[in-house]
Amino acid sequence: MTSHIKDLFVRPPGGGGGWLAGADDPVLSWLMRERSWQAHFIGQIYPRHGERILDLGCRTGTLTIALHRACPGADVSGLDVDADVLRIARDKARACGACVAFWQGRADDPASAPVVRPSTFDKIAACFPFHHLSAERRRIALACMVTLLRRGGSLHVAEWGSTTDRLPPLMQEAGLDAARGAQRYLTVFGSVVFYRGVRR
Repeated sequence: MTSHIKDLFVRPPGGGGGWLAGADDPVLSWLMRERSWQAHFIGQIYPRHGERILDLGCRTGTLTIALHRACPGADVSGLDVDADVLRIARDKARACGACVAFWQGRADDPASAPVVRPSTFDKIAACFPFHHLSAERRRIALACMVTLLRRGGSLHVAEWGSTTDRLPPLMQEAGLDAARGAQRYLTVFGSVVFYRGVRR
């Protein structure tokens, strides 16, 4: 895969290589303090009945399934390029009876997945997508995300604290009215900070 934003959908939370892809979910969840910050993040996203929500770079589907549980009436999908983690995600969804769809593909390539179409999502959630990208790649990635949102739709980002000061200007440049949340959560990998941007 040669896409200039391939890392947005390949790298797991915390960066690094693919070694986390097959990690045991409970272990990774504990290291990431996932229960604490994910509850806050879902509250920020606030899924509602009838909304189309995309979990971009969904990995093993933990957030995707949690969003469905928070509002079963929302149309929630997960997108990732990694077939192995998507198999895990689908197994998890079946095991708990969650009615969510998982697609393999890239947001910068609409032909790669039927779910990816411009201006079709009310909300997009993305966990840790930017910390390993250069400023230019962040611009490209944000432009792809914004294209998928409807007017007035919102992008929700959970990102490492080391990246935070550089994100709001790039989000605004991409066409979002951006705001950074005051809440931070500490994990063994660093602090997690939250953003919300509304498409103008």
